Amino acid sequence: MTLIGCDARVNSRIELYSGDSLADDPPPLGGGGGTSFVPPFDLLAEEGIVPACLVYFTDMYGSFPENPGYPVIWCSTSADKEAPFGETIFVELGE
Repeated sequence: MTLIGCDARVNSRIELYSGDSLADDPPPLGGGGGTSFVPPFDLLAEEGIVPACLVYFTDMYGSFPENPGYPVIWCSTSADKEAPFGETIFVELGE
């Protein structure tokens, strides 16, 4: 699995393998600026990667790309926002 950190650009790309734990050792993802959801989709297209599914964790405030034609699940922390394509799932953040 590939974990991509981004804001208005891709800031990190981390390959994860079976047995890796994000809970025990969360990687630095970088970013913190304005948000565009486009860069990870562009990266995949440029590299000819068609994922089985892309899972995007976000507050849903940013610019969306065109529908890439593969499954996308948006894990949103904003209950009142819905993505223009794919499936949007509300994720409540703990403390």
